[in-house]
Amino acid sequence: MPRPPGRGTTPLTVVLLLTISLSLWLGYDAFAAARGHRAAVEATLRDYTAMAAWELSRQTGESLRWFVEEVFDDLRDRRGELRPPGSLKVGMADASDRHHCPCPSLRAPLVELRLDYPERRPILVPDTLDDAVVDRLVAVLDARVAEPESPRRGLIIAGPGEVFDEAAGIGYTTRGRHGDSVTAVYAFAIPVAGVGELIEHWYEHNPLLPPSRGRVAVNDSLLHGQVRTLAGGPVFIAAGAPGSGLASRDTVSAAWGGLIAEVDVRPGAASKLVAGGLPPSRTPLFLGMLALVVLAGATGLVLIRREDELARLRDDFVSGVSHELRTPLAQIRMFAELQSAGKLRTEEDRRRAVTVIDREARRLSHMVENVLQFTRLRRAPRPVKGPVRLDLGQAVAEAVEGFRPLLAAQAMDVRLELEPGLHADVGGGSFRQILDNFLDNAAKYGPEGQTVTVRLERSEPGRVRLMVEDEGPGVPAAERRRIWHPYRRLDRDVRSRHPGSGVGLAVVAALSRQHDGDAWVEDAPGVGARFVVELPEAVAPEREPSPPVGVA
Repeated sequence: MPRPPGRGTTPLTVVLLLTISLSLWLGYDAFAAARGHRAAVEATLRDYTAMAAWELSRQTGESLRWFVEEVFDDLRDRRGELRPPGSLKVGMADASDRHHCPCPSLRAPLVELRLDYPERRPILVPDTLDDAVVDRLVAVLDARVAEPESPRRGLIIAGPGEVFDEAAGIGYTTRGRHGDSVTAVYAFAIPVAGVGELIEHWYEHNPLLPPSRGRVAVNDSLLHGQVRTLAGGPVFIAAGAPGSGLASRDTVSAAWGGLIAEVDVRPGAASKLVAGGLPPSRTPLFLGMLALVVLAGATGLVLIRREDELARLRDDFVSGVSHELRTPLAQIRMFAELQSAGKLRTEEDRRRAVTVIDREARRLSHMVENVLQFTRLRRAPRPVKGPVRLDLGQAVAEAVEGFRPLLAAQAMDVRLELEPGLHADVGGGSFRQILDNFLDNAAKYGPEGQTVTVRLERSEPGRVRLMVEDEGPGVPAAERRRIWHPYRRLDRDVRSRHPGSGVGLAVVAALSRQHDGDAWVEDAPGVGARFVVELPEAVAPEREPSPPVGVA
């Protein structure tokens, strides 16, 4: 009795699904732990970069404040009067020297300006600036002085084109008694590169991190710092690339330029800041493992399903073979018992019994040979013995003659259309097995009284073709590849009264491939199916010359 599909594989499927689920859960748990560890290390590194960014912004503001105040500290002479423009150059150089900063851009200003109120009469050194530049500079200073709670001293960062063609830093100080309006503004302008030089000098000699972590190396070995304007223009950028993506930002006081300080961790420096360093991301590994587990699980499920399908097909095969064997065995046994009991009294009855026994024995031999051939082909896809050169026309005639009793039982006739002189290097048994399976199919599925046509012809130079046409229902186009697979039968045939094992056409396909040929099925002219096998043609063997008369 056929086994119900899935009965033996359901527990295995459940175990496989549970294994896949457990593997995914363990993998996700490990991934979550690794991700949590990485997040903790990243948070620690961000704390360091935030601390360093705050220190960089604070020290940047302090350095700029110190420089501006140092420059303006000597602005009054001994009598208390404001010095005229042109006197700041010495003060700027002195301020740079006192703090050991080379800072070539801070040795002399681009311009010095004194603006007295309310006349707003600018005095400049040098006085060769374009009027438009002077107007823009005065407008910038006016806007700063007019701000509520404006600081007495400060630094303005002007972008390219706002005052000068290039970016510039404008330091200023105001004069006027506390609470009174401003009476004068004294200002100087330097290239923004000079501001960067001042920040770089401090950056190279002062650590951004506390000594507990920063004492082991200078800033450049651990961190990457940069200072930019609010518009994003560069003021100072440390050499090298950051690359970690853990940057933090802080803002310098608006009174001293409103610059943005940013600090990131250098690549490879995480291990100096955090024990063990920054662990690599486990996302690619987890995704790869997830894909592998899913692929393995899907493969396992497919194999289980195929195994279940194969088991079902084998059950159908055993059932079909058993059913196919039962009918001829019953016929042979019945007539043998009648003969043994002496109940076949007339010569005609005895002759009919012998005919039936012979016919059914041939059918049994054909079925058994099919099964044995199928088993041999699965164990040894190539022929054990070399093929022989076979006269195909003669082989077809002999095979049809041996199969006539089975066709005659259903009043079927065979028409032969054989092109003479065709040969192939194929074993006689293999060729006979191919033709017997085609004839058996025609007898099994064709109507009673049909004419089966067997054709043999040269299809093209070097190829010969054997065709068997019946007058049955044919083979649907969608099923024409499937029927050559082992154990496969058409659904209509499985439900019909025709028994079958499902290995006959598989044997044909295997034998044709074994001899470098091909097999297929197509529609026959009119009605029915045409089963075709094409093989390489072989040259006919030359006949040996007859010996001379009288020679032994």
